[in-house]
Amino acid sequence: MTKILTLCVLLFCCELCAGQKGSTGGESYLQMIVRKMDKRGYKVVSLSRLLAEFPTPDEPINFDAPLEQLLPKLVAGTKINCSVVGQTILFNLADTTKGSSIFKDLLGKVTGKNNEPLVGVTLTILGSNGYAYTNASGSFRLAVRSFVTRVIVSHVGYATDTLNLSNKIEQSIEMTPAPQGLDQAVVVAYGQTSPRTNTGSVYVVSGVDAGREPSGNLLDGLEARVPGLSISQVNGVAGSERKVLLGGQHSIQQLNQPLYVIDGVPLGASGIWNSIGTGSAQGPGGVNPLNFLSPENIASITVLKDAAATAIYGNRASNGVILITTRTGEAGPLRLSANVNDGFGKVVKTSPLLSTAQFLQLREEAVRNDGLTVDSSHVPEAFGVNGWNSTGQTNFQHTTIGGQAFVWNAGLQASGGSTGNTFFLSGQLHRESTVFPGASFDQRVSVYSHLRSQTPDGKWQLHFSGMYSSETDHLPVADYTAYELLAPNAPAFTKVAGQYPWGTPPLSFVNILALANNDYTGSISTLFGHLQVQFRPNKHFSLEESVGFDGVLTNEQAYQRIAGQDPAFGPTGQLTVNNNKYSQLLTETIGRWKGKLGPGWFEGLLGGSWQQRTTDYSSLQTSGYPNDLSLNAGIGATQFLQADSSAPYRYAELFGRIHYDVARKYLLDASFRRVNSSRLGPKTPIGNFWAVGGAWVFSEEPFLADNRVLSFGKLRGSFGTTGNEPLYENQFAEVYGATAPSRGYQRQQGVQPVTVANPYLNWEQNYREEVALELGFLNNRLLFSAAAARSWTTNQLIISTAGPVAGLPGFLGNQPGIDVENKALEFELQADRIAVGPLRWSSSFNLTVPRNVLVRWPGLARSNYASTYVEGHSLSVSPGFHWTGVDAKSGLYTFQTNNANGIPGPGDLRPDAGFDPQYYAGWDQKFRLGNWELDLLFDWRRQRGVNPLVILARQNPPGAQGGQQLSNGPVEWLNHWRSSNDVSKQQLLTSGGSPVALAHLKAWLQSDAYSIDASYIRLRSAGFSWYFPEKLKTRLRIQGGRVYIRGQNLWTYTRFPVTDPETQDPTVLPPLRMVVAGLHLSF
Repeated sequence: MTKILTLCVLLFCCELCAGQKGSTGGESYLQMIVRKMDKRGYKVVSLSRLLAEFPTPDEPINFDAPLEQLLPKLVAGTKINCSVVGQTILFNLADTTKGSSIFKDLLGKVTGKNNEPLVGVTLTILGSNGYAYTNASGSFRLAVRSFVTRVIVSHVGYATDTLNLSNKIEQSIEMTPAPQGLDQAVVVAYGQTSPRTNTGSVYVVSGVDAGREPSGNLLDGLEARVPGLSISQVNGVAGSERKVLLGGQHSIQQLNQPLYVIDGVPLGASGIWNSIGTGSAQGPGGVNPLNFLSPENIASITVLKDAAATAIYGNRASNGVILITTRTGEAGPLRLSANVNDGFGKVVKTSPLLSTAQFLQLREEAVRNDGLTVDSSHVPEAFGVNGWNSTGQTNFQHTTIGGQAFVWNAGLQASGGSTGNTFFLSGQLHRESTVFPGASFDQRVSVYSHLRSQTPDGKWQLHFSGMYSSETDHLPVADYTAYELLAPNAPAFTKVAGQYPWGTPPLSFVNILALANNDYTGSISTLFGHLQVQFRPNKHFSLEESVGFDGVLTNEQAYQRIAGQDPAFGPTGQLTVNNNKYSQLLTETIGRWKGKLGPGWFEGLLGGSWQQRTTDYSSLQTSGYPNDLSLNAGIGATQFLQADSSAPYRYAELFGRIHYDVARKYLLDASFRRVNSSRLGPKTPIGNFWAVGGAWVFSEEPFLADNRVLSFGKLRGSFGTTGNEPLYENQFAEVYGATAPSRGYQRQQGVQPVTVANPYLNWEQNYREEVALELGFLNNRLLFSAAAARSWTTNQLIISTAGPVAGLPGFLGNQPGIDVENKALEFELQADRIAVGPLRWSSSFNLTVPRNVLVRWPGLARSNYASTYVEGHSLSVSPGFHWTGVDAKSGLYTFQTNNANGIPGPGDLRPDAGFDPQYYAGWDQKFRLGNWELDLLFDWRRQRGVNPLVILARQNPPGAQGGQQLSNGPVEWLNHWRSSNDVSKQQLLTSGGSPVALAHLKAWLQSDAYSIDASYIRLRSAGFSWYFPEKLKTRLRIQGGRVYIRGQNLWTYTRFPVTDPETQDPTVLPPLRMVVAGLHLSF
């Protein structure tokens, strides 16, 4: 009652200033404010003695601006407080005496949709400098100057709201999560932001989108979704590596893979992952380092590209950063969900191989062209030698890679908890077989948990995430794809007298069924954990301590059995066993402060990090086993080759960042990282990396306040530095390694030099700059962005050739004069929540136009890299002869040359076309009609690629007899020159007996024919779902359910010959087309 009486007295003492006149007889500034606000429908109440407190402004005031921009300008530089109650604006003098206010503080609590407390919510009094933050329990205390105050409530990831709040009772505010758009929460390095206030190049893919693919590989879910990110499969074998380039190729010889960070812990085991599986069909790239992650446990993936977003990671961010955030629990009752799917996979694209008639026709034609007789000595395959049948027909493409792979995935998740304690638990099983003959597969079993707990007062918080994965690979020791080239009329593979036939000279052949006896078994155990403890003593300051761990333990066994080898060579059994171990321990301490500073909001962090990694390699190769029983038992070996190594790796780092926001209109970021790394020479162990970024949200300017078309506009830019360090440990030191016994004294194992001491070994230095324009239309339902990025890398780490008496082929060192530049134009267009009657439609299109250039390399022409790179061109461009076609009269390849014989020489070398993409794009479509949903993702690439016909001709020219009778080829071989005036793409055939034809063929293999168009459009991903209606869910007593069909690599349009344009190599397995059907239920 007293407070109400006080307010009445205050209002009684106030007067409307519209009736007051100044001493000069004119209108006072306060009266002008009253008049202007009255036109806008607001009533101004003020004490008459405040007339003198309103000085005439130095510059005109825009009275049509929004109140949150206008009112602070009206009282700037005065002792006047301003508050808004409904349509009334109240001006009064600010109290400077502590405790003299007649109004009690405004108290309340802010929660999310599940009643969970929200920490760090900003509450700002409209038209005043007053503000408050919520603490760890979601509570706040805000000093006010009226009983009802207009307050702006904002938080990253939630919709901003302006509320009229009373201080009579404690307020309870529930914030609504922001829709997918400018205000959604975005995880960045050491924090969160939103697209509206972000100054860097950041792109987010939800865990739902990234985890849909049947392959179970997280990177497959990123393909075609992120501008500037290029992902391609190395081969189609389950669990194999993906080639990932973010912003182009920056380093000539060192790592070009982005840094992966999982829940704040950098994934540093790239070396060990690249060594796993190299003795199997997975190939020399090894396995993918993200194989241990189950996509169902991922909440979001954030791709950081420019310096403003990545520089805080310093020496490991030269190739960009990919942040992976795992799922967390939500407060509430226990929730369960289960997902299971099953399906199959087939090879995407291969050209048909020659039939027996076509194959023998080419063999005989090649012999005749060489002036030889077609008989059993020159074409033994056609004359029944050693059981070969000239009419026999076996489709070895079907035998080797024509099988059907099976995919099976099952997962179970549980979450729940109270306001202060939440949990999330899950377990997954993923199994994928191969298309090769025999029982080969890749299987992953994983468990994951996340726990969050906080004290009742909210000052202490604890977060823990942990996962364990066990992956088992049972694969062939080699990719069977190359064996599809076996002559189609080869004899049967079945056993004769208990032994597989391999043929006899001159028709010894590879027995594909016998190769199944050579197998590879690998087991990979991965353990990951992250613990973070946070202390928040007040609304401004917080202190965090975190500990991270990840470890990998592998065991690999590769068997070369006698039954899997040609008995003509007197083989013995061989077993290679690799036991590798990797562990990383990380500790970080971070202090944060945020609050009002001057005209804007300031957020800053300062932290320190210490890391230690240890990688232990152990390899034992045993050979000489007299039979396969001895090999299986591990006894009877006569030769042993042991190799062991241990590589410690240590970091000590200091990092920090500041963010300054003025009226959500002018944004500034700055970050740095100072690193001390054990991979560098003792003379240069420390590196400093930094970046600055800024943004102007011009849509917040008064001149655009009433714009109904443009709802958002931002111009941002950044510049900074990052680094790239040597790929392996101890490259700066003089290191010796074990030799093979054959090279040692009296065939004993010895040591040999591996590296040369270089105390000045340093980082590769990467500089980045970017400008971008971001626009929103129609209340941000249509978003457009355009970015221009440029980066250049200097101080390249290059292996230089050592002298002939050095004892090793080369040594690693920095080359300051070598510069590699990458430029890109990136565009994105998003349409969200478009309604056409009952149909809901969302679409996203992105386009990247990259350019890579080796700007300079002093002394390149005199180096051993002169035949590999060309200054002023892309790193994928190399010198070659210019091929001009096939001469219609002679049938030989022709080239641009001044040589009389038509065969080019060293003086005719010129840059080829390279293999860089000219542009690549992705188009994601989602349609929802009632309970039905359809999503489509198209991948479009305009690019050059490796000519598979050149690869095959290098292995075995068309028409020639190949080793192990791998002589067959694709139907494209039929397009060759046969007689005068023929127009063809390939020259006349030769079996190897024509020196002239071989010389022209050899020049063609070194020409720009190696680079051809490899463009394609692919339906990368598609899904069709039916969601259970409410009546069915009620009947089944479940919270949700859906039945779905999903496909991967379903359709491809391309003119690329022989094989798939993504993998390009005809001797490796192409990607698989996969289709699964599944059921997802939640309880």
